[in-house]
Amino acid sequence: MLKNNSDITFSESVKDELSRIKYSPAEMAIILRSFLLNNLVISMSNTQKWEINSKLQSTIKLIHSFFSKLFNVKQEISFTEVGKFDNKRNYKLTITGDLEKIEKQIKLFNEWPKSSTPSENKCFLIGAFLSGGSISSFATKSTYSLSLRSKNKNYLIAAQDILSKFNISVTIAERRNEHILYIKKASSLSDFLKIIGTNNKMLEFEEIIIARDYINQMHRLVNLDVSNMRKTSSASVKYITMINSIINTPEYNKQSAKFKTYCLLRKQNPGYSLDTLSKKMGDQKLPVTKGGINHLNMKIKKIYMSLNSKKL
Repeated sequence: MLKNNSDITFSESVKDELSRIKYSPAEMAIILRSFLLNNLVISMSNTQKWEINSKLQSTIKLIHSFFSKLFNVKQEISFTEVGKFDNKRNYKLTITGDLEKIEKQIKLFNEWPKSSTPSENKCFLIGAFLSGGSISSFATKSTYSLSLRSKNKNYLIAAQDILSKFNISVTIAERRNEHILYIKKASSLSDFLKIIGTNNKMLEFEEIIIARDYINQMHRLVNLDVSNMRKTSSASVKYITMINSIINTPEYNKQSAKFKTYCLLRKQNPGYSLDTLSKKMGDQKLPVTKGGINHLNMKIKKIYMSLNSKKL
């Protein structure tokens, strides 16, 4: 039996979002190149074949689709029974055909060029995360950490060089015969998710950060029940995240006084209910119903998503 959605980790949900994005042929080739550099077993039996392994079905299906669209090769997907300890299957994609031609076409073993474009660098990072990326569990740890794993240190050095171009600092360590690149700053982790195009997961991650910060701040000020604070904060953090992102942008500056006043009111008072927000808007001679507040929330989200899509 496959896992329920409730059992999917944050890392796996990021990879699932990556698998639903539409890529151009040029993007597919670069993602594939990066992925294969970090997750390829070359078997030399009677005929040469490539083997790719993953614990995630969506990743195997994505790589399978890339090969189908770009090359004329034979592919076979197999999988193991669900493991007793991790409750996961291991999926394997086996590829046969003119593999030497593919290797040359995507420049598989060439050194990653220093002159690569931001779009090419983004695709390299997508391949790196799909092949060896993970994010620490927010439910069990108070710190944030993203890691990229590889047995090839030069591969992670290339990733480190790329990330430095996006102003993201990392560390590389060695553990149990493999190398691990770490991103431990929450803002850098958020930037990484944005760079690779997983906007939904970036927003979810920033909500988690704001919710935690809000709860910690409130806990220092008053002795309230933590579970009640979580309920109070959860309805507001999503919009505070988006408001912080759109304030001072040209699109925000074009909006009405009512919209700007509401954004500032919501940002400064994360614990306000819809009723209280409606009353406070009325106090400022800008009456708005609860239904109107929902409309303003939708407008905030629309502007936020529009601005983020333009930045990629």
